[in-house]
Amino acid sequence: MGDSSQHFVYFIQPERGGAVKIGVSSAPEKRLKQLKTASPDPLRILAVVPGSFTEEAALHRLFRKSRVRLEWFKNTPELREMITQCVDTGRVPVERCPVDPISVVKRRYSALSKEFGLQKWLTENQVKAAAMARALQVSPGTISMIARGLHLPGIELACKIDGFTAGQVTMVDHWEAWIAAHPHDYVQFRAEGRAAAKACKSPAKTRKK
Repeated sequence: MGDSSQHFVYFIQPERGGAVKIGVSSAPEKRLKQLKTASPDPLRILAVVPGSFTEEAALHRLFRKSRVRLEWFKNTPELREMITQCVDTGRVPVERCPVDPISVVKRRYSALSKEFGLQKWLTENQVKAAAMARALQVSPGTISMIARGLHLPGIELACKIDGFTAGQVTMVDHWEAWIAAHPHDYVQFRAEGRAAAKACKSPAKTRKK
């Protein structure tokens, strides 16, 4: 169920106890460190098992009545039992979790596009989405939707954006297998992105002259 080869479902809780965060990440330990910086309480990982956005969405739906906020849920006996079962079996028992396919798709697009971080890069570098679109020879609407988290780029465009932003905006981790099989295409697409960046006449570059 889902693509669990690159991602893991994790359960995180304050060391003193309390609500449990159910999330998904390709690097749970790194995610824990990120969460610690914004938490007043020390946090710990209760369990990590292979899983994707599909399994995460299924768990959120299963425990929706005990949601505290966002991805945090009350530490109920049912949730503790689920965590124990995940640890014992090394997987999320999806047969217990009703899945809403639409919510899974929306969740995956939202999470990955936020991770992509294009909107933040455009803002910090004072580059207009329309200018980037012209340089990359795509429609302004495409860049705008990617930046707003409403659309995920295909592999070719993602590689070009990677090159355009000098690797600051990348989804390379999600396509390691494709890159390994098409290294020359990857290098070419990134080079095209870098060339487009040089040709792009952004407001920021204009002011520096």
